[in-house]
Amino acid sequence: MKSVTYVLLAVIAMFAFSQNAWATHTIMVLVEDGDKKSMHRNSRVNKAVIAATNGELSQSGFVVVDASAVTAGIAKEGDYRRTRRDNLTIAKAVERPPLDIVVLLTTYVHGRKSNIGTEIDVELTGELVNPTGNYLDNFKVQMSFQTGDCTGQCLSDAAADNAADLGHELGYVLRQKIEEIGRKSSDAFAQDNRIEQGYTLRFEGFNNEEVLEVERELRVLDGYEDHKIIRWGNTRAEMYYLSTADADQLNGVIRRMLVEMGFKTRVSYMRRSFNIQRITTRGGSDRSDRPNW
Repeated sequence: MKSVTYVLLAVIAMFAFSQNAWATHTIMVLVEDGDKKSMHRNSRVNKAVIAATNGELSQSGFVVVDASAVTAGIAKEGDYRRTRRDNLTIAKAVERPPLDIVVLLTTYVHGRKSNIGTEIDVELTGELVNPTGNYLDNFKVQMSFQTGDCTGQCLSDAAADNAADLGHELGYVLRQKIEEIGRKSSDAFAQDNRIEQGYTLRFEGFNNEEVLEVERELRVLDGYEDHKIIRWGNTRAEMYYLSTADADQLNGVIRRMLVEMGFKTRVSYMRRSFNIQRITTRGGSDRSDRPNW
């Protein structure tokens, strides 16, 4: 009966889901340059593309994480090329803020002779995935332009000088794709193409046994995908929780779950960070009998 209650609450909340909520998702763009024919992630081309793309996404209302800022201390050091696996390892390690969507970007620059000089082709291609690597969509954005005779480093420099325009276009394309994923998720709550959202759950006043008990119950909530305990003390714990439920839905089912477990708590949240504080009463038990729903 309890699991049915959770499902009904989540489904009812989904009907009230706003399309604009997808614009609050947290996104990070990572360059996948394992192919030696692609542009290195630290090239001027990729730096210009990412700056323009991040700017376009930010202006559209998304929370954009600067990969260069958060990967310090996570990614292995050295001037190596990153594969898809390397980037997913980085994405999984980013805990604050929790990521919702990871853009894996590969950039190619080619030049060919033309009657008036050199025609340069720049191609941005890649995937949108969630932090666990599940495929959401793909993309390809291209541009071509003419320049004088140009080879070698000249090709890279010319591409970098024009890369911002292509980065803005990529940002627009990504926004359209993410909104479409959101529409599909809203229209078909039970399908597998829902975007998982990462949440930070902080528990205060729970002992180790009680944290394990709460952890077991969190696993059966509708929308649950994965979780891991980040920090654990005698009375405090912090958990990374991956779910397809939005923040309002998760807030509702967590509150209901804690009541059914008999805990007296104070639950507050902002965006995707939840603080769950246990309320203790003087001279008596702070945990009531489970109600019969």
